[in-house]
Amino acid sequence: MRASALLLVSLIGCGFRPSGVSDSDPDATVIDAPDAGGDIDAPTDAPTDAAIDAIDASTCTPGCTGSILTTCSGGTPTTFDCPAGCGGASPACLIMQPSNGVSTADLATSTTAITVPSGRVLVWNSGTGEIVSWVHSGGVYSAPQTVRGPNAGIVDGVGFRVVPSPAAGAPGLGVWSVVSLTMPDGASWMDFRGPNAAVVLAAGPIVVHGWIDAAGGTNLDGTDCPTCPGAGGGTGATGGATATGCAPGGNGGGGAGADETGGAGGGMMTLGGNGGGGSIAGGVPAAVANCGPDTLIPLTGGGGGGRGFNGAPVSVGGGGGGGLQLTSLTSIEVSGAGALIDAAGEGGDGSGDTGNATQGGGGGGAGGGLLLEAPSINVTADAAITANGGGGGAGNANNSGAIGRSDSTRAAGGLSLAGDSTSLGAGGFGGISQSSLPTGGIGGGDGTGGGGGAAGRIRFNSVAGRPRNIAGTISPPPTTGTRPAQ
Repeated sequence: MRASALLLVSLIGCGFRPSGVSDSDPDATVIDAPDAGGDIDAPTDAPTDAAIDAIDASTCTPGCTGSILTTCSGGTPTTFDCPAGCGGASPACLIMQPSNGVSTADLATSTTAITVPSGRVLVWNSGTGEIVSWVHSGGVYSAPQTVRGPNAGIVDGVGFRVVPSPAAGAPGLGVWSVVSLTMPDGASWMDFRGPNAAVVLAAGPIVVHGWIDAAGGTNLDGTDCPTCPGAGGGTGATGGATATGCAPGGNGGGGAGADETGGAGGGMMTLGGNGGGGSIAGGVPAAVANCGPDTLIPLTGGGGGGRGFNGAPVSVGGGGGGGLQLTSLTSIEVSGAGALIDAAGEGGDGSGDTGNATQGGGGGGAGGGLLLEAPSINVTADAAITANGGGGGAGNANNSGAIGRSDSTRAAGGLSLAGDSTSLGAGGFGGISQSSLPTGGIGGGDGTGGGGGAAGRIRFNSVAGRPRNIAGTISPPPTTGTRPAQ
């Protein structure tokens, strides 16, 4: 409209007369009549239009105003609110750079936007890249359907590759790339399993209204597996194998005249809890280490719990919570009463030898690592994000420790044969923070409790100057940071 007005003003200044002008107009025979050399208006139209275009272009200036990018096309301004900000020598929207060496180039050929159907659970295998959808009803998985087949590269529109960890002893990364990821309601679920820590990289928003499970304690098909970890977490110890992970719990000791003791809990943010000590020589099964920096670079899960001293049956250790990184180049929202992201450690196994004081309990698995990063993040007050440690199993009693809770309460250890948490054989509590540490199993005799697993890590990264609202139940307490945009 403005260009049209300028054009009209310019032409009137050159002697143009609107239609309906009087025949007595002295200019009519000069300007309006054809001449021998062609239309006299023709040579004046071209320079006039070019001048108008130049005027229009000069009124639109491309550039950045805060996060707003202005571009110009034919003199018309168009504005964009850039998710990660605006800048550069040639003004453009910036792109947030993911943690752990994940490349935004992975998004170039991904074409699928994943929406999790209500009533189903998508299980992501960080070793193969396969994604399987199951009907989820009453805790039972059934009717599997393949969403993405196995193998690296683009399969069914979703990219996947395995990135070796640069840190010795840390798991690799299984990296999926998608257009966007949506969990529409509290009846949509996702599980992350497999040997590598899991990364989902999305160009568009990640919206979580359902439950994301990266905890220890289940198989790929949803069946119970106390020693199994979440993706990239450590396995709990069994009768034939010690615990694994970045800080696995030590095994109980004893036998040959020594009291039989419980295993230690897995470590992550802190040391796991010690297994309970016996009253005679044999020592205390000590926690081994802690791991996982607060930046979650490198990304890792929690350590698995150690086993109670070998008997029949063996008191196995709990699996550690997994390592999960959700990265969106646009935004992350976790909201709604059914919204939960959990990487809890599994509880240690009870001795299973009730009344026979010859066996210690298994150590609890540690909580895992949860890293959420996007230019802007919104976690509402009704949502929860947790990575708490599991409780230690009881000695002398078939009472396993609880899995890490999805609130800010410590997981209970297995109750002693006397039915309490203070008598010989009771398992230790899981950790939930630097100050609420996991506790050791109760000792003082034969058949002591397993130690509790340590708390994991939670991290939020956003872009400086962009919105970040973190409410809800977050346990352990998170750390926050920023990511560069370029």
